[in-house]
Amino acid sequence: MRTTEQKLALFRSCFTGRTDVHGTYDLQFKEARQVKRPVTDEVICDHLEGRQPYGFYPLVEDRCNVVVADFDHEDLAGPMEFVAASKRYGITAYTEKSKRKGYHCWMFFSTAIPAVKGRKVARLVLADIGLPSTEIFPKQDAL
Repeated sequence: MRTTEQKLALFRSCFTGRTDVHGTYDLQFKEARQVKRPVTDEVICDHLEGRQPYGFYPLVEDRCNVVVADFDHEDLAGPMEFVAASKRYGITAYTEKSKRKGYHCWMFFSTAIPAVKGRKVARLVLADIGLPSTEIFPKQDAL
């Protein structure tokens, strides 16, 4: 079994980005909000233990370690096609159920890459599967 420190290290290695700000979701009022405080181990532990949602900002200057395609519908066909098409390009993509509706497909990179390149790859995959208007995160190429 992994220790808390190992879980935190693994989480931080995948979900890298800005460390000075993060997002969360107010469970009582059902509103997303930005928190302008550092991302601490406590913030991540609260998320991993189900106490408080955590959203990270993947774009640092003009680089990112992850690109996400956001499918805002309940049909799983698009996300599954995205995963299969990504694999044809040698990229492993992962699908998760969104908290509101639909699915997110995650492409992780072992090192920070120019966001413009990551977004182009995601757009290419989305064009291949006939869903070019699907939203991509980060939404911009640079801060």
